Amino acid sequence: MNQKYKNLLIAVAVLILIRASLPVIGLLVVNWAMENKLGNYAGHVEDFDLSLWRGSYQLQDLEIKKKKGNLPPLIAAKEIDLQIAWKPLINGEIAAHV
Repeated sequence: MNQKYKNLLIAVAVLILIRASLPVIGLLVVNWAMENKLGNYAGHVEDFDLSLWRGSYQLQDLEIKKKKGNLPPLIAAKEIDLQIAWKPLINGEIAAHV
């Protein structure tokens, strides 16, 4: 096999591994941030899905509640779909659909 094709195959394999690991890394980052960055509140997401082509991600079974006390959750959602708009992003702006 030609060295050029081997390098291309290795690059494609690395990209596939990175893409496959992004949802796991995203879930860990989101749960860490919701546990440590919300002050008197804590949150948890059960699943995190990522769609690079659409520029969106989905949070499944989101729950945010007060750390102390036995109160019902402040926010509880089965699924939240967040989509980043590409055209404004190219122009240096951030716009999203929830």
